[in-house]
Amino acid sequence: MKKSFFHLGSTPRLSAEEIIRAFPGADYSFHSFEHFLLIDADPQAVKDVFPEFGGSMRAGEVIAESKDFSEIEWALLEEIKANATEGKKMRIGINIFPDQKYHTVFPPLFKLLKNASKEEGISLRIVNRKGQNLDTSTAEKEGLFSDGHAEFSLFVLRSGTVLTRTLAVQNIESFAKRDFGKPVRDMGVGMLPPKLARMMVNLGRDEQGNLPTKIWDSFCGTGSVLLEALDMGIAEVMGSDLSEKMVDASRENIAYFSPPQMGGQKKRTFQHDATRSLLQKNANFQKSAYSFSPSSDLLLSNFTVVSEGFLGRIFTHAISDEEFFQQKDLLLPFYEKFLSARKKDGIQTIVLAIPFWKGKEKEYSFSQKLLEMANKIGYDASAALLYRRPQQFVGREILVFHGL
Repeated sequence: MKKSFFHLGSTPRLSAEEIIRAFPGADYSFHSFEHFLLIDADPQAVKDVFPEFGGSMRAGEVIAESKDFSEIEWALLEEIKANATEGKKMRIGINIFPDQKYHTVFPPLFKLLKNASKEEGISLRIVNRKGQNLDTSTAEKEGLFSDGHAEFSLFVLRSGTVLTRTLAVQNIESFAKRDFGKPVRDMGVGMLPPKLARMMVNLGRDEQGNLPTKIWDSFCGTGSVLLEALDMGIAEVMGSDLSEKMVDASRENIAYFSPPQMGGQKKRTFQHDATRSLLQKNANFQKSAYSFSPSSDLLLSNFTVVSEGFLGRIFTHAISDEEFFQQKDLLLPFYEKFLSARKKDGIQTIVLAIPFWKGKEKEYSFSQKLLEMANKIGYDASAALLYRRPQQFVGREILVFHGL
């Protein structure tokens, strides 16, 4: 079996984890600095499942691996010869990662490829401009993923260089549409990026690598998790929020991107306090205009909860010790009640984003204390995966809880 690769995004550890969950048991090697994952998986299977992922820019097949760069050049030449069509100009793009290495490598490599192709009678056009790597949108516009053309990447690792051919790239426009094209957006609540929402759904896969069949976002906000789950083909989604304004927002956004006539998925949105069991009497969902009877309408244990929880105060500065303790004292009891309520509901798997904060000299987190509380409630969890954009002072820790 040929090996496959993934070119990971800005959060490589988190991006790698969603892939590993989809290929349980597969051998892999993860290279954080190079944003690279090498995995023993069939390239066609990788191409087929790639649209489900949120944290990878490109993926495909591994052509060659070697510590000798001349062997990589030879393998690249052989790949060009094997894919060239007689009488037709072949377009290729070439990337070298990490980026800082391409300045010295590109010129001699381009010269070698052009001269060798000419000798073989191959009409070759290298589409890179000014000796720079290609972004995925440029590669698509150049038609590099159609027959007879190709995008190649060289990943320069400590163990040697890996030559790859791209088979799939991230649909950036689709993510942007579901992010900035929502009818209802609310910057004041700290919006969950669609790519992160999709990664979180993937973290809810079962031990066989299957996606959840039913998703409940108990802090649905404007519906980012629900929209990504529906786009991934998950037929049944459910969203709740304490704020009726957010319930309305999710409902409108879901209707815009996934109207009833497009598949007829079961979609429920309702008002509910996430710190209370959905099955307990007099729960807040009964006040909602979009309520339903959970006792007769669904079995909650079949749902996987995927949520960005309450983040507390949204800071725009590096926080102090005092500010951290204030947030911890507010949020720890809140999440203890949340987990206790989900245990009463019979939920077995929870993917939850909680806040951590950037300080002047260190980062602040309460996740370890929360994990200890969760264990007493009846949930086990793996170590947190981190997501924080460089300019942000509030990041997210992603925790995956499983019922004991």
